[in-house]
Amino acid sequence: MNGTFKTKTGEQGSVLVLALMILAVLSVAIASLSVDVSLDLNITRNVRLKSDAFNWGESGMLVTEELVTRAMDLRGEDNGTSFTETIGGDSFTVLNAGNSLMLSNGTVSLSSNSQVLSQVDVRYLGSQTGDGNSIIIAAGYEGFGMGAGSGVSRQFFYHLTSTGNSTTGNGRYRMAEVYTHVAR
Repeated sequence: MNGTFKTKTGEQGSVLVLALMILAVLSVAIASLSVDVSLDLNITRNVRLKSDAFNWGESGMLVTEELVTRAMDLRGEDNGTSFTETIGGDSFTVLNAGNSLMLSNGTVSLSSNSQVLSQVDVRYLGSQTGDGNSIIIAAGYEGFGMGAGSGVSRQFFYHLTSTGNSTTGNGRYRMAEVYTHVAR
């Protein structure tokens, strides 16, 4: 062989052009798949952050309901002490608004390692007398020995607004409820 190739006229570089076209189509397909995967990862991350923030917001609500009950039962004499709560093996600091939760407004924070996980704003809405109940006791021979007793309850209403924060990112979730405490 003498090292030269014979080519037909009009076919010079056609294979190269065809290979470049196939390469361009594959590049567009790969780029669109990578954008799709990136979008799916961002959606998954946002759902995880929202779920984490929701759970902390809900935990803050539950802790605040317990603190309102505690403040009402102790008549506000818990001096606003902070305390540590263990949930699932992890310790969290509860910054107790204390006696400010009894018949007034306040804020309760749930934090861990100096990071506020949930902050709940408490607004006292008022109270009302609940429906009474009665007990009728009848015993004895031929209807002798009747007695009666009655009681009235007091209901206290609080508006709780909780903001939960995600521990791993910039996720926040806000929720609100009206909590009714029935005095014991």
